[in-house]
Amino acid sequence: MGINWTDVDSSQIVRVGYDPETLKAYVSFKDRRTGDVQSTYEYDDVPEDVVTNIINAESAGRGFGATLKFGYTYRRM
Repeated sequence: MGINWTDVDSSQIVRVGYDPETLKAYVSFKDRRTGDVQSTYEYDDVPEDVVTNIINAESAGRGFGATLKFGYTYRRM
């Protein structure tokens, strides 16, 4: 199936991805000067509802900070 990417309207995040087969979430952060992707991080063992909540949050950045940022193992890709 692969990663399902969703663009978000955020000052710090470009897009959020999720792979339901591996339970991995992905967050691509913005370069503040250009708005392009600066870096992407992969998060392990993430339930799908966590990603859905970030995508549907009024602020994707705040949603990310409240749910994914500190609760999961991650690595820069």
